[in-house]
Amino acid sequence: MLRNLAEQLTLHFGKGFDESNLRNIRQFYIAFPIRDTLRHELSWTHYRIISRLETESLRNQYVIHAIGYSGRPEYPVISNK
Repeated sequence: MLRNLAEQLTLHFGKGFDESNLRNIRQFYIAFPIRDTLRHELSWTHYRIISRLETESLRNQYVIHAIGYSGRPEYPVISNK
């Protein structure tokens, strides 16, 4: 089913809708169902990492740390344990 959707979206919109990316998009939506909670300081890469964290508390902790490190080459590492 996901493969079929990926093929249809790619035909209609072009690149960026492979199965892996659709899984990331779904995981992102589950972690952040309310769009107003997004931060402009964070990139899609940040949100891909954040959406994999199991709890809202860990996600909030990562957001706070990532914003604090914004613009620096080193980013905080927060364990998902």
